[in-house]
Amino acid sequence: MTGAVILHQLLLAAGVASLGGAGLRLASTLAPGGLERVLAGFTFGAAAAGLEALVLGLAGLGGDAAALTLAGLGTYAVARTLVPGPELPVGAELARWLRTSAPPVVAGVGAGAAIVVAWAAWQVRHPLIGPDALTYHLPIATAWVQNGRPGSLVSVLDGFPFGSYPLTNELLVAWALGISRGWVAVSIWSPVLFVGVVLGGWVALRELGVDPFERVLAVIAVCVPPLMVGQLGAPYTDIAALAWLAIAGGLACAARRQPGLVYPAVVAAALCVGTKTTPAVLVLALGVMARRPLRAGRPAGLACALGVGVAVGGIWAVRDLIDHGSPLWPLAAAPWGDPVPAAFRALQARFLDHPRHLLGAYWRDYLAVLGGGAVLLGSGIALPLVRRSRAALGSAGAAALALLAWGVAPYTGLDTFGAAGAIANTRYLLPAMAACAVATAVSAVGAGPGLRWIVRGALVGSIAYSVVKTAAFGPLRPSLGTLVAAAGAGVVAAGVCRVRPLGVDRRVVAGLFGAAGVVGLAFGAHGYVGRYLAADNPPDRALYALPAVSRGTVSIASFPGVFVLLRGDRLEHPVGLIGPREGCGAIRARLGRGPVAVARQPESAGRRRVVRCLKGVHVVGVGPFVDVYA
Repeated sequence: MTGAVILHQLLLAAGVASLGGAGLRLASTLAPGGLERVLAGFTFGAAAAGLEALVLGLAGLGGDAAALTLAGLGTYAVARTLVPGPELPVGAELARWLRTSAPPVVAGVGAGAAIVVAWAAWQVRHPLIGPDALTYHLPIATAWVQNGRPGSLVSVLDGFPFGSYPLTNELLVAWALGISRGWVAVSIWSPVLFVGVVLGGWVALRELGVDPFERVLAVIAVCVPPLMVGQLGAPYTDIAALAWLAIAGGLACAARRQPGLVYPAVVAAALCVGTKTTPAVLVLALGVMARRPLRAGRPAGLACALGVGVAVGGIWAVRDLIDHGSPLWPLAAAPWGDPVPAAFRALQARFLDHPRHLLGAYWRDYLAVLGGGAVLLGSGIALPLVRRSRAALGSAGAAALALLAWGVAPYTGLDTFGAAGAIANTRYLLPAMAACAVATAVSAVGAGPGLRWIVRGALVGSIAYSVVKTAAFGPLRPSLGTLVAAAGAGVVAAGVCRVRPLGVDRRVVAGLFGAAGVVGLAFGAHGYVGRYLAADNPPDRALYALPAVSRGTVSIASFPGVFVLLRGDRLEHPVGLIGPREGCGAIRARLGRGPVAVARQPESAGRRRVVRCLKGVHVVGVGPFVDVYA
């Protein structure tokens, strides 16, 4: 491990602390305390990170660690100067909560927090980056880091314009990667957002009047299905979209008591839509639910919140509307705009095109992925019809709309590739699954004992079935012993913090935790790519072992996609995609700057063109899937 690695992780910690502190300071003017303040502060901090990356990108500095860190420190300095400090600091509020809450509650929170930390640490130690993250999520984010222009249009896979997708999550990942100059943020970002799902869902259910016991069950039921747990290892957009949706929902519900929270709710909703389009129907439902706080909001405040939301969440739709005539391009085309690209047209099948066939052929595979989520999808529609309260029926209606939105979404009905293709996009169901959990829990509000026990039974059954299916992940998760040990350590740590021995100052404790975090990030960043190669068995490990690739800072070209981890442990290797209009002269000129990696599959006209241009060039590395020319 070098000093540079430690320095960059220190800069990342400084950037996170600066934007988090600025966000909390602003949030404290809207909510004096509670989880609402934390959620609002997190939202403001994330939005500031995205805005700063975009603005610095205009000058080509959006991937510069020093510029990004200084921007964060400057943001905190401005917030400290212009925004009054909170009457009750977050640390003091947490200490008071630890002292006054019931011991079982403190122990449960400590155990849960420790499990999340242990899970994230395990993922850093055993990186698990899935195919979509390697294909376009990380190639786009790292391309922005290397070109210094987050938000710019980049190509990462021949024929697939992924650069026109909603890319807010990639923007935030690029901010973290740009400062840290390492991959460790890849393994911890989704667990951070997982906490956002928990806290946002808890606040929303509390504001809807759900009792604590049903609240706990509903939150756990959303968190443990394989559909959720299987995406924790990489910066997938499904957990991210659900996190911003849950945060927006919690803040929107709380805005009925504290109207100022409507502003961060608007920003969180925009972050959600800017991350993925499938939860849009639930964002609209939140807007209907929060219409009273929206009407009560100050026009200037709402305009500012909407402006920030459009800048970090709506910019992609605006760009697609201008460039291609449809805000949803390339997923959907408008009659007057560009058609859906040919590569996407072949994948447009929807679940509702042939639901009976898909369920009949792959129902076991659906259950394996959904786990107890399948129970939630049923109980979230059925139980509100028994309860028939306004809140329950409204929640069920929103859940039904979310299910319908998934059913008509592209790619949800793929049957070309068998079971793998059919169930690949069940991950789009996460928002609908969460909405069904809310509807299930709300059905118990004001209900008689019989219905309440049915609700509890449905939630407990969902959790149990999810745990069984998630346990089948085997090596893709920490061992049960690791999780039990982490939970025990969390209980002990929470108990120690509760009694606060020796009167240790909270700032000292925060400093110690911060130092431990920096050291952990540095150890995680060191040798990350090598650990991934050992853990995930990529298609052609020989490619990464070539001296021309593993040493120096040579430029690397690839086709038909970007082999993203070739960028190295510190993102030092420039890796570029050979373009569709690049001539043989330009392709051969790349050989003077570094090797060219060409995948053997899929066979296409573009691949044949590139291979023809490289005819006669020495192949320095040949594997089962990739040829390397130099």
